Amino acid sequence: MELSSLGTLHCPFCGSGLDVLFRSSGEGGEGDADSVRYGVLRCACSRYPVVGGIPILRHIDGLQSVVDLITGRDERRALLQCMNVFRIKWAHRTRWHQARYYLNCRRLVADRDLCFRDAVDLVRRPRVFADYLFHRYANPSFLAAAGLLQLLGSLDQDSAGAPTERSAPKGTLERSQAPNWRGKVTSDSVIRVIDLACGTGHSSFLMRRLYPEMSVVAVDSDFISLYLAKRFMAPEATHLCLDAECPSPFPDRYFHAVFCLDAFHYLHSKRAVIGELRRILTSSAVWLFPHLHNALQDNIVAGVPLSPEKYLECFAFLEARLFDEGEILHGLCEKRMLDLGTSSALSRLNESPTLTLIGGQPKLWGIHKGFPSAFYRDRTSLEINPIYRVKRSGDKLDLSLKWPNPVMKRECSVTESIVPREYQVDRNELLQLLEEKRDPNDERLSELVSRFILVPLPSNYMGERWRAQG
Repeated sequence: MELSSLGTLHCPFCGSGLDVLFRSSGEGGEGDADSVRYGVLRCACSRYPVVGGIPILRHIDGLQSVVDLITGRDERRALLQCMNVFRIKWAHRTRWHQARYYLNCRRLVADRDLCFRDAVDLVRRPRVFADYLFHRYANPSFLAAAGLLQLLGSLDQDSAGAPTERSAPKGTLERSQAPNWRGKVTSDSVIRVIDLACGTGHSSFLMRRLYPEMSVVAVDSDFISLYLAKRFMAPEATHLCLDAECPSPFPDRYFHAVFCLDAFHYLHSKRAVIGELRRILTSSAVWLFPHLHNALQDNIVAGVPLSPEKYLECFAFLEARLFDEGEILHGLCEKRMLDLGTSSALSRLNESPTLTLIGGQPKLWGIHKGFPSAFYRDRTSLEINPIYRVKRSGDKLDLSLKWPNPVMKRECSVTESIVPREYQVDRNELLQLLEEKRDPNDERLSELVSRFILVPLPSNYMGERWRAQG
């Protein structure tokens, strides 16, 4: 993590500034002088490890051993121990499960040629969980949320007015130089978005792909998810491990937008979380909360959801509107637009199992036509949706929608009304469509992207691709 970014943080528990107590000299290499990959942060009450460039501002049994390994300059063991501290429930079942998980973590760390699909198979168990993460582009909640990201385009330089990071000497930050996080701050022109409960970083990847000039800060309570996000999905983002229900370590008015997908209904202290977001967001910020479970309807793994009326009460301080998630998804695919002109009627919302909450300035309320063109502005990342099994027949590619397990097929059944079950495309035509010099308003390409047949993916997301088939 950059030293300048560390200089803006404070301890979530005592509120004092953070400085670098120890920074591993084993990092080496040019370009590391202004960042910390392995180190120890100090505040007035605690010591926090930085592992693989990810600060862990949490109090969890076992983290002290990670700190000791870092100060002992054993980075590899520190990383493995951190993975053990955050091991998944599957690894707690028996000693065999624990040993298998440890060996899988060792392979993940050692094999730098792994793709994202192989990585989640190793450390995200049971297999249905790994399938869920790999096939995010087959989940209707993610597909609907992806279309909302075009709203971040409403943030411009006029919106920037967040605290700037104060300069710090290379190598260390003195506590006396930590910013007064509740005091007056200097503004800069950097637009910052917080991806709250980012998981393995699919949304962070899209944000960076759509808006490379924006600063994306991806936070989650789970180190393993952040490690996968940083290594495979969004290495350019800033990653931070913290508990969203604890006080935030960021300065006042630091962010210009918050994006929180499929997580808010799992938080118990909703009012406290919103209170901290109000502090760290600017007054003109965009609030995006896609996929909220409805307490009035049944949901698989429902969490602690609220009714539509109660969600709106939580955000009463803000110009906020609720929408039916299904209507948003079908509007994106059928009409290729995001219609926020009017919020759905409360009676209609009460019947919807999943909701989307959007808040911010009046300019949000209207019709947005940035989908799907924004997603193929950079065509180098477009690939056939991994949910498809691809078979080549001469010059044709036959695509067959293949669910990895019955659980996911049942949970994501809505997807089959959006993504074609069977599809055939000419391979040469597809190669031509993905050339950067092609017409940016190409109707054929728009169709493929709006139906999520083609989706943007990182280069190391999966192994062999259709381009390699001949």
